[in-house]
Amino acid sequence: KEELSALHKKIVELEKLALTDRLTGLPNREEFHKALDWLFALNERRGHEKTKFSLVAFDLDGFKAVNDNFGHQAGDKCLQLVASKVGEVTRTSDVFAREGGDEFLILLPDVGDEGAQILAEKVFKAITNNVTEELKKMYPGTQGISASIGVISYATDSENNYGNFDKNDLVKYVDYVRYMVKAAGKKES
Repeated sequence: KEELSALHKKIVELEKLALTDRLTGLPNREEFHKALDWLFALNERRGHEKTKFSLVAFDLDGFKAVNDNFGHQAGDKCLQLVASKVGEVTRTSDVFAREGGDEFLILLPDVGDEGAQILAEKVFKAITNNVTEELKKMYPGTQGISASIGVISYATDSENNYGNFDKNDLVKYVDYVRYMVKAAGKKES
């Protein structure tokens, strides 16, 4: 019985490791997609009473310069700071995940476009103010970082409805918005 309990505990630990980004401690891409799948399944079950939600995607502007000028340890510290400072402006019900590299995703259950835009602004400020301030203390001479942020909302029937989109379409679309923002040199769209 003790052996089985120890094995179960080890399996739970391994499962958590498999779904967590080791550097930042955030959920990884797979865990993010599990949460998004769950929301789509919930909406499928609810029929006409769908739950609105939003996706926020961002990547870091200036991250390569931090990495190149101060080394990979500085880049790692930068990513950890982003996880910490952005984590402070998200709700516990949000799924804030590291997609990979310097790209992050936030799933906002029960939040429409207006709320997502407000969060995007908080994320932008957390990065450009708080993360940059910490980086400048640790690595004098750094220019700091910023973010290109894309937002998309899955609305209820009374709002713009993306009901014909599946989860992969939504993730592709928010990525597209993020890259358009980056190309335009703006912070959000």
